[in-house]
Amino acid sequence: LEKSVCDESLQIRERSLMVLMILSEQVYLNNIRELSAIVARISANWLYYESEFIAGFEPVCLKLQQIVVEMLSTQQWYEVEQLIVTMNKISNKTLLKNNLIQGVVASAHDKLAEQEVLDILANAYLSESSQRKDVVENIMINMGRQGTQFLVQKLAHSNDKEERLALVDLIPRIGTVSIPVLVSCLDDQQPWFVTRNIIMIVSRLGDDALYNEVKPHLTHEDIRVQQQVLNCIEVLGGKEMKTRLLEALQLINDELKAHLVDLLVQFEGPEIEAALLDLFEQRQAFSSHVHDFLVAKLCDRLVAYPSSRTIQALLALIEDRKDRNGAGDNLVRNATDA
Repeated sequence: LEKSVCDESLQIRERSLMVLMILSEQVYLNNIRELSAIVARISANWLYYESEFIAGFEPVCLKLQQIVVEMLSTQQWYEVEQLIVTMNKISNKTLLKNNLIQGVVASAHDKLAEQEVLDILANAYLSESSQRKDVVENIMINMGRQGTQFLVQKLAHSNDKEERLALVDLIPRIGTVSIPVLVSCLDDQQPWFVTRNIIMIVSRLGDDALYNEVKPHLTHEDIRVQQQVLNCIEVLGGKEMKTRLLEALQLINDELKAHLVDLLVQFEGPEIEAALLDLFEQRQAFSSHVHDFLVAKLCDRLVAYPSSRTIQALLALIEDRKDRNGAGDNLVRNATDA
């Protein structure tokens, strides 16, 4: 049967598929665990090979969906892994099939993500030994958009730090299928730690086009989310990094600007000097608890830009601080050294 469902003859494949249908029905109705593994293996090979929407295709897929759910529920993970991977490849079009095949398989694949099954998989992934964890991880990665939605929701509601870190590590491995779910979460009002974790996941996906989804959170009310956006800019890197850092300089809280200044001076160009001087000239508006530190940082970094504008700005600082605090003022010394 395993050979005949992949035969070159369409007629033989159709007849073989009817046998597979009958076998699948009996396996499901009688819960024959040993045969379910054989059905899963045969079906994975058939789906990979089949290029035509032959008679019986849809009913077999519907029955396979039921069998796979049962196998997942009873932790037959190794036996069903390859079938799920194949279904996912067809669903997300990395394994190309015609529209009819893709649509039917995608529908069956989507229905695998039952709440009970996902709970079993997630709990196993978060607690199993490393040997079993590998296969569970691969299954979770191949559970499609519904599986991703479940993992993101679990991440949002988890109170366990180690669990959250494990999920942040897992979700990016799902790949582009996860993007719509992640973008939707960024658009919603979420607790700060959920938004931060989603941005961390987006960073790990490495898709530069996703930065525009992250950028609005540079003005997030929680500084830890702003910091994660800066981390995202660093991780993505690329030719847009300088432009993004310059934009961020105008938006983020003062507490983060010293680090951002250090990032900016790695780049060349007159716009860097102009941005640093613009920031320096806004020093009166700096938050009091970071004022002196940020001004000192700017003095130190402006040394690399000995233009007349820089010199005039430093002299103005020296004169102002001397008048108010005397020649021994720390910022006077910083500016003088610069």
